[in-house]
Amino acid sequence: MKPTGKHIFRLAIILFFSFHCTIPTYSQVKHIILVSIDGLRPEMYLDKSWSTPNLRYLMKNGTYADHMKSVFPAYTFPSHTAMITGALPARSKICYNQPTGSKGEWNWDVNLIKVPTLWQAMHNNKLTTAAIMWPGATNGDIDYNLAESWELSTPDDRISKTRKTGTPGLVDEIEINATGKLDSTN
Repeated sequence: MKPTGKHIFRLAIILFFSFHCTIPTYSQVKHIILVSIDGLRPEMYLDKSWSTPNLRYLMKNGTYADHMKSVFPAYTFPSHTAMITGALPARSKICYNQPTGSKGEWNWDVNLIKVPTLWQAMHNNKLTTAAIMWPGATNGDIDYNLAESWELSTPDDRISKTRKTGTPGLVDEIEINATGKLDSTN
């Protein structure tokens, strides 16, 4: 049987709630926030000697993983694609950070992923989605998307391209209501 968006959505919910915590019933869940910090080791939030109070707060009040098993190769984009699809790189076709033969472009565009994503499954179930700098989320069917991408000529300026590739007006709204003006220096 070929997996559908509904199957992926169900699998994601089951996997998400199969970690260490009291599991609320599905009807009690109002929000699911998937946090991934590239390269973060579990001891950085499990060991109290690390100064990560916000991560420990999220852990205490939600669900967390006490370990992860990465995909091979263990690059950022294949790993994050596996988290959002449940598929190994051979199936998703995201095997490296950059496509084969790339002249500098990365696997930014969600349309390069060859299997359904969690965002698609959530949309099919009429749920609201968001992604903040999620690798490979550019052009995704995501309600609130601050897509991770950058101009090849100015790789340190992530915000300019995010204004173009993210949800229209979202960066402006964040600047007005939270951060003030964002540019390549902040």
